[in-house]
This record gives sequence, structure tokens and C-alpha cells, in this order.
Amino acid sequence: MIKNSLDIAKKLLNTGLERKADRTARVHSASAEMSLVEHVIELRGHAVRAALYFAVLTLVAMVFMDPLLAFLREPFVTYQKAAGRSPELVTTAVFEVVVINFKVCMLVALVASVPLLIWEIWKFVAPAMYPKEKRIAQPIVLASVIMFYLGVAFGFFVIVPAFLSNTLEWASQYATVMLTVGNYYDSLATMVFIFGIIFEVPVIMSLLGLAGLVTSETIAKNRRIVIMLSAVIGAILSPPDVFSLIVTAVPMYAMVEISVIALRLIERNRAGQQ
Repeated sequence: MIKNSLDIAKKLLNTGLERKADRTARVHSASAEMSLVEHVIELRGHAVRAALYFAVLTLVAMVFMDPLLAFLREPFVTYQKAAGRSPELVTTAVFEVVVINFKVCMLVALVASVPLLIWEIWKFVAPAMYPKEKRIAQPIVLASVIMFYLGVAFGFFVIVPAFLSNTLEWASQYATVMLTVGNYYDSLATMVFIFGIIFEVPVIMSLLGLAGLVTSETIAKNRRIVIMLSAVIGAILSPPDVFSLIVTAVPMYAMVEISVIALRLIERNRAGQQ
């Protein structure tokens, strides 16, 4: 199964590189044409630089490990103090704290390196784009970075406190709740990244709209399905209470509505150019 997955990934990569080589040749002069091998070497260079960005930012995060952990622990500390309980996380394994601390530093580095990773992807893809396509794609690329960080901020400052206050209060009716270091930081990372991705929905929809694969009318006509899916996903991600469901589901639906607006702007601009 793993071998089949790797073969499929290899075929997709080779196909993508071949198409980029062909597109680059058509965008530029024949003298600027690059072979498939040269594109592979170019891709490797971008991948190496992306890995270096991540490694350097991980080391920087390790230097500032203590203030970073204190900042990320703040929602839990605030909730526990307000409830009159000890603001300390517990551990059930000797090396859990060490492993989680390094894991947190790597996750912080991953979040911080997103603009640099997107920049490397852009530098690899941009030569195969026509000037008109670049003008359209540049604001979308910028929007993808902004929306990701907005999603991360929403997840940390809104969802995590709501999750703690509602989930812990609900669970405390049935048992004494003691969050371990691993439980807390894993849950925090999951919620933050989920909403970072959810906030990318308008960007993804815009790209699909530019490719002609989806229209604003299609999404608008299926609003009921979108509402239902938002509620279902919200119920899966959130604790078993109405408030948490609303806090989780509403932003997801809002992203879809923003997608409709973005698609209408794209369609209006396209109609004006015809």
C-alpha cells in the first residue's frame, strides 16, 4: 500500500514537473527553456531552502522556549485561575515534558515559516506563468498567508479559551479533570491548525474559480448543504454543548460566504474583460 502511494506521488510529481517545463518554454523564449532534470534540480534547491528556514526557526524557537511555552499556556492558566484551581499542567511520563517542549518549538517554527515556504513555492511556479496570471495570482498568494494567520489567531484567542471553559466544565461533572502537558499542547496545536486551514477556504475557492471549476452561483444554490456540513463538522470538532458548536460552525460558514463574495468579484472582473 505504501509502495503504491509512493509510486502515485512520484508519477504526479513527474507529471507536474513535465507540465511546468512545457509551460515555461511557452512563456519564455526557446533559449530560456529548461530540461526536466534542470526543473528537478531547481525544485530540490527550493526544498532545501525551505528545510533550512524551518531548521533555523526551530533553533530560534528553542532559544525562546520558556516565554513561548508560557504564552501558549496562558489560556489554560487564565481559565484555571478564574475557576480557583491550580494553573499547573501535569505529566505521567518522565520524558513527556522534554518531547513536548521540542515538539512545540517545531510547531511554532512551522507556523512562522509559512510565508517563507509559500515564497519558495511561488519562486518555483512563477516562471511558468504569463504576466496576466502573475497579476491575478500575487494577491491570492498574499491573501493565503494573511488568512492562515487570521485562522491561527482565531483558533488560539477564541476557540482554545472556549474549548477550555466549556469542555472542562462539562467534563468536571463526571470526573476530576487533570490535563497533561501532552494533552494540552496537542489539543492546542490541533485547533490552531484546523482553523488556519479553515480560513484558507476562500483562497482555495478563488483558485478553483479562476480555474473555472466552481462558480459563486453553485455555492449560493447549495447554502443549506453548506450550513448542514458546517454544523456536522462543528459538532465533530467541538465539545458537546451548543455554545462550542456555534463558535466552531459559524466561522466555517462565514468562510464559505466570503468565498461567494470573492468568486463574484472574480466573475465580475472576468466579464468586464470580455
